[in-house]
Formats: sequence, C-alpha cells, structure tokens
Amino acid sequence: MATTHHIAVHEAAHAVVAWRFDLLPEDSELTINEGSDQELSWLGKVGTSNPRASHDCDFRYGDNLNLLGLTEAEAEAALKEEAQKLALYREEVEREVMACMAGWEASRMLDPDAGPEEGDHDYRLATQAIEELIESRNEDGILEEQAQAYWNWLQARTRLVLKAKWDRVLAVASLLEERGTITGAEAADAIRRAGSAAALWYDGTEG
Repeated sequence: MATTHHIAVHEAAHAVVAWRFDLLPEDSELTINEGSDQELSWLGKVGTSNPRASHDCDFRYGDNLNLLGLTEAEAEAALKEEAQKLALYREEVEREVMACMAGWEASRMLDPDAGPEEGDHDYRLATQAIEELIESRNEDGILEEQAQAYWNWLQARTRLVLKAKWDRVLAVASLLEERGTITGAEAADAIRRAGSAAALWYDGTEG
C-alpha cells in the first residue's frame, strides 16, 4: 500500500514535469487528500480532459490537403507547412504524455516494483495518445511494436527529466505532505525556490 510520501511524490512528479513544459496552470490544484476523485489523473486535476484536448491539429499527413490546381512549388510548400504543423502537434502531445507518465515513473524511482495497471487513468491516457500519434503517420494502422518503442522512448525521456529535477519533485511533495492540497502557483513557486537553492549550493550564486 502506498504511503502518504509515495502519493505526494507521485503527484509532485506530475506537477514538476508539467511545469518543465509550461503545462501547469497556476489555478490548478494538486491534492493527496483522501476522498479526491481517484479517476482523475493530473490531466483531470489541472482541467485538461486528455492529452489532445488543447490541440486543433488532428490529421494524417497530407490527408487534409487539396493540391489540385497548385504548381509543383506550391504543392511542395503546402506539404512542408503541414509537416511542420504535424511535428509541432506531436511534440506538444509528447510533452503532455510525459507529464502524464511522470507520476508512475517517480513511484518507480522510489520503489522499482511500483507501476501502473492497465486500468489506471494516467496509463490509459498516455497509451491512447501514443497510439493516435503513431496512427497519424502509419498508413497500415497501429503496430504494437511501434507503440511499445514509442512508449519506451517517452518513458526514458520522462525519467531523465525527473532525475534532473528530483530536488524539485521532493520540494513539491514536502509541501503536499504539509498542506494536503496546493495550487499550481504554489507548486511552481516551490519548484523555483528548490531550483534556486540547488544553484546556490552548486556554485555559490543564486539562479
């Protein structure tokens, strides 16, 4: 059974990775209090229903383009523009997926045996987003090995962020354990203060 500290670290990790990618609204709430809706992942708690909700770019590459009547140069420019939009969309959703993954990755850093079950809300959202990102570039449909490779890559990136920001995770977790519920603004302030303290310890200057 997870301890209060483990739960606090789990939630703090969501907040820190979200903050790292500018995805943490100041008016959001983080809580470890009993009785909160356990079906809500950090995405639900900060008011985003799923990793794709904030994006209007939802297409397979080239599907939405009408190239009839365009010159070769115009068609090439249109395809390049759409490819850039899709790349931006994928990058944004990848960051949201990493914030979604962060809780369980932090839990594993505390306890290697910890991990989400397939029914877990964070797990479902991350899996769905990864599968849809693959489908956006895969004309043959979802390939299980592609989804697993993509998951492993984002999981590794998430763990690197957490390792680099672990002092921030512990700072937010400590605040959560003290208060039970905090706002996104309070979490961000704790993250910034922990970062300043780390810089001061490292080189004698604050930053």
